[in-house]
Parts: sequence; C-alpha cells; structure tokens
Amino acid sequence: MLITFPLSCRFMESEQCRTGVPDPGDFPETCPVIVDVETVPEEPFLLASCLKQLEHEISANGSAVVVRGKEISARFYRAGEMILEMDAVDRWLWQMEGQSEGTSGEEQVLLGKGDCVLIPKGTRCKWTRPKGSLTLMISQTPRKKQK
Repeated sequence: MLITFPLSCRFMESEQCRTGVPDPGDFPETCPVIVDVETVPEEPFLLASCLKQLEHEISANGSAVVVRGKEISARFYRAGEMILEMDAVDRWLWQMEGQSEGTSGEEQVLLGKGDCVLIPKGTRCKWTRPKGSLTLMISQTPRKKQK
C-alpha cells in the first residue's frame, strides 16, 4: 500500500497546529527509541547546491547519493526505472521535477512536481521516471543502527 499526502497537510489542519499545544496522549511515558547522543550531525546544506554539485554524476549514472548515514540515506534519481523490493526499509519519494509513476500490485500512483509518497517497509513496487524527472528518495533502515 502506497501512502500519498501533501507534505505536512494533516498537521497543518490539526488542533495541535492551530493552538500550539500538543495532545496529551501523543507522548509515550517511556521513549520507544534509544536516543543517539554520540553521533555528531553533519552541517546543514542547501539541497539546490548539492544537486548542482552532483548533476554530472546524476547525468552519468542516473542517480547520486546525497546523504548516507547509519540508518538514513538520500539519493537523487533522474530518468529510469527501479524495482523496490519487500524489505525492512521505509522509503519516502519527493518529486522535485517532472513526474514519475509507481505501481504496487493493482495500485498506481502518479507523482507530479512537489508531490511525495511514503512506501512502507514490506511493499514491493516498480517506479518509473521519464526524461525530465528528478526524484529524491530517502530510505530509513533502523536495523543498520543496531549493527
């Protein structure tokens, strides 16, 4: 099942956003994750500058790595096709230019510029990007952090 949504639309329409007060039930009593206080994050960077620096690699290879961390990776993709296997990885795709199309079973999703989709772990799909397309894919693999 693919999940499409305008970025942060649900939150922007929520009572929490309107009032600035979180719902009491939103915070668990115990933290469900171990907070990493040892890793030093990279300096912030402009995505547009990064894209400009990687454009030659993207043109030559069809893709280029933007970020590769312990459990998060981000990659730009130009025209092409890929099969996303059913594994333990959540993927978020943001269509930055042009359009792309994903198929999972009988379900089809068409992304236009500015659209995004969440592909939950365990979902197998085929993703096609025609000429003029630029897609940013962010993958989250929590199990890598444990290794």
